[in-house]
Amino acid sequence: HQETLLLLCSTTKACANPRSMFEACLDPPNDECVDQAIQTLVAVGAAEPSLRPRGAPRVTGYGELLDSLPLSLPAARLAIEAAGRGMLREGCLVAAIVSGSGPSAITRPFRQEAAHEAKLRFF
Repeated sequence: HQETLLLLCSTTKACANPRSMFEACLDPPNDECVDQAIQTLVAVGAAEPSLRPRGAPRVTGYGELLDSLPLSLPAARLAIEAAGRGMLREGCLVAAIVSGSGPSAITRPFRQEAAHEAKLRFF
């Protein structure tokens, strides 16, 4: 649930007032959980804190970039960091593997060399 909350709070529209957005939910998260999600986004640079107490944070350009990727927050951060180091392809592959959205990790089954080679050809 924490990952979902982080992603919901990272969207530009939801960040405008995340607490009011969650009021419409059948089972809204408690305020402490919302505050923790916002603090996480601020800590990673995806948002800037509000100057008002319990006010809505402002999404940064980095936060908009994270939100634009169809990945979990940690996987999106990994892909962006890899891109900054000139390894976009490798970073996207690792991000897809760790996020669970894509091909499973390539393993080498015992005595199944043909299956292993077929998996390697896929990439």
